Amino acid sequence: MVRIVAPEKECDIIYALTIYNEVTNLSTGYNIYITFSSIHDVLAMEKALKNFGIPDFAYKIIPTPRSISKSCGSCIKTDEKNKKQILEVASLADISVSGIYMMEE
Repeated sequence: MVRIVAPEKECDIIYALTIYNEVTNLSTGYNIYITFSSIHDVLAMEKALKNFGIPDFAYKIIPTPRSISKSCGSCIKTDEKNKKQILEVASLADISVSGIYMMEE
């Protein structure tokens, strides 16, 4: 498991993940879990994703795996190809991401 702590700006998250993926060549076989500090943020993110036209198959709201976090009970599960778009929506909607995790499928 890899954890990248969310900095002040979501664009920094995207940059950090891009660099990490280039270094480790992790482009497939991993699920991405995006965590938030509260269920309110998760629900706001779901609404933002719908408003920005992100299709339902690109992400799923699931209970946060306990191996990742014990804070907010829900997170967004996605894959490598949809991660950037989802993080851009979070940035545009001014929703704070508390963490991004990569775990093997």
